[in-house]
Amino acid sequence: MCATAVTGRRSAGWVWGGGPIPGGIDKFFAEAGEPAQRRELPPQSEAPPDVDRLIEIGKRHGILMQPMPGA
Repeated sequence: MCATAVTGRRSAGWVWGGGPIPGGIDKFFAEAGEPAQRRELPPQSEAPPDVDRLIEIGKRHGILMQPMPGA
């Protein structure tokens, strides 16, 4: 079992996954992310993340996502 804190300007949370690292979390990030267009950080998006999509992708990879208390 592993837990990773994820924080940002608009959200905060924990990513939990079963099994040894990477334990499939690499596959979650590959499916949920977007390929980089260049070898630099992209500008920050003005659109909020599609949380429902991330929750569904997480379920497919054994990751449970829940809102943090008070969020």
